[in-house]
Amino acid sequence: MMYTRHYKYLRLYGYPLFAVFLNLILILLNSDESNIKDWKFYSNTDFLIEGLFCLLYTVALFETGLWLSKMINSTSVLKKNGSLRFFFKLLLHIVIISVLVILFFSIDFPQKYGYNDLVVRRALIIGLIFSILITTAFTAEELLIKWNESQLEAIENKKQALQSELNALKLQLDPHFLFNNLSTLTSLIEENQDTAVQ
Repeated sequence: MMYTRHYKYLRLYGYPLFAVFLNLILILLNSDESNIKDWKFYSNTDFLIEGLFCLLYTVALFETGLWLSKMINSTSVLKKNGSLRFFFKLLLHIVIISVLVILFFSIDFPQKYGYNDLVVRRALIIGLIFSILITTAFTAEELLIKWNESQLEAIENKKQALQSELNALKLQLDPHFLFNNLSTLTSLIEENQDTAVQ
């Protein structure tokens, strides 16, 4: 199943790339005059810290999605109803990300970061959008894996059916083969006993 894989490449390359993308989105959204003035007081460390915040946000978004997919798909209650499972997963993902964002912005950051209510709302909206995208992507992956498994199962069933037919044909052929040999031997005995013995 999908959870046996470790998403090595997603974690190694995807998270940092997505964090840079997320940081660029936030910079574009927050590029009003007051923020541009505040950036003058930023050191390289401050830009690095904001980049790390974006990386943490990225990790929270994806890892929460993975964890919810694993947890909800393993429960037998929602196994049969795919759309209910999707919406339940999505709702939980949005709630968890919203709580994490609110907790994060409740920290008292220095004034130069310019974290205000508008930034919190934007982070919540971005979390909502990416929760939808991530939940949809993981659900689509699950469906693709299940479809592949059903295809493999159908191929295996077909192979077993063909093997059973082959075995049945072998069983049908064996008596005929024996009967033909006995008939040939019988005719040889009648005609030439020495050849029949050989």
